Amino acid sequence: MTVKSISEAPMEVAVALQNAGGGFVRQGNGAVIYVREGRPLSSFWHEFEHYRHWQEMLATDPTGVSYWRIPRIQKEERVFRALFENETVWRLMTPTERQTQIDSLKAYMADYTTLGSAARQRIQQLITEAEAGLNAPTFSWR
Repeated sequence: MTVKSISEAPMEVAVALQNAGGGFVRQGNGAVIYVREGRPLSSFWHEFEHYRHWQEMLATDPTGVSYWRIPRIQKEERVFRALFENETVWRLMTPTERQTQIDSLKAYMADYTTLGSAARQRIQQLITEAEAGLNAPTFSWR
């Protein structure tokens, strides 16, 4: 895996990511994670979790196609859960970064009107738990 700035991306990738904070692109057996300059570290962790999920799925689907067929809300829920349940990553985020992740998941949930009630309740419970920990202590480097 390689990490690069979106400004270093080939034109077709840069165009696809023009309104995104980041993304990853398959490259041979690995991938390149592109992150927008000036974005917080949590942008990288968010894209890294998407990449990690894709890598896990390659074990059963070497083409990687099945990952792209998963509804976006399910991918975003998985990424959010991974960030929230990783105490180190969650504590490295500022309350503002945490709120951004929460708001993003809420927006995806609102966009999926066909989301079943059990899935909606599961995601809402995760959001509620994250909001309760919004102001949990962060690591201090001083």
